[in-house]
Amino acid sequence: MQKTSQTDDLHQKIATLESKQSAALSCVSLQTHQIYEDLKPINLIKNTLQEVSASAELKNLLLQKIIQNISAYLSEHMIEGKEGNPIRKVMGAIFQLEITTVTNKHADTLVVLTENFLKKIFRLNKKTNH
Repeated sequence: MQKTSQTDDLHQKIATLESKQSAALSCVSLQTHQIYEDLKPINLIKNTLQEVSASAELKNLLLQKIIQNISAYLSEHMIEGKEGNPIRKVMGAIFQLEITTVTNKHADTLVVLTENFLKKIFRLNKKTNH
């Protein structure tokens, strides 16, 4: 009698372990799929953009860099132009340095002004779309 009881206990323990193994395998499979989805390039970009949009500090830094790049581009093309005049190039470099200095000193003010400007533009777009 005891042998059948031990055999039944053993079969029951094996079934329990197989059930646990199946659940663990299912969990690992789900985790692997989630990691695969998270590592897709489009999801990496999307998650990064969500983090940037959630962080005020990163928004300000991004706006500062955008303002600096736009001012550098404008100063380069307004002053230097397409001609290869060396005097214009020197003047353009000096002007660009001054613009960069001013934008760095007043970055917070420029960020606030840019944010307000963009809010007004988007608000106008919403009104015209309705």
